[in-house]
Amino acid sequence: MTVLKKLGILSVAKFYTIFMAIFGLIIGIFNAISLTIFRKIAPTLENVEGVAELSQVGLGAGFSAIIVLPILFAIVGFICGVIGAALYNLIAKWIGGIEMDFKK
Repeated sequence: MTVLKKLGILSVAKFYTIFMAIFGLIIGIFNAISLTIFRKIAPTLENVEGVAELSQVGLGAGFSAIIVLPILFAIVGFICGVIGAALYNLIAKWIGGIEMDFKK
């Protein structure tokens, strides 16, 4: 058994940054599609309060989410990666690291 005693903080932060940026892109695409569909059906919901205002926002907000959300998710991913790796290193000092078995 090999014990993982310490994580490279910047290495983990970079991984989380890319992982969360990809996740943010997926959420942004889903948001763009959802708001585009909503904009198409909004005219049929004219009697519902607030729908007219929301339909005006739909298209621009949806496609800007494809750019904004990956950036925001990447920033949060970097911060969480730094905090997570630092916490792992601190806890691993107290109780030992994670035991892993590698095959050669």
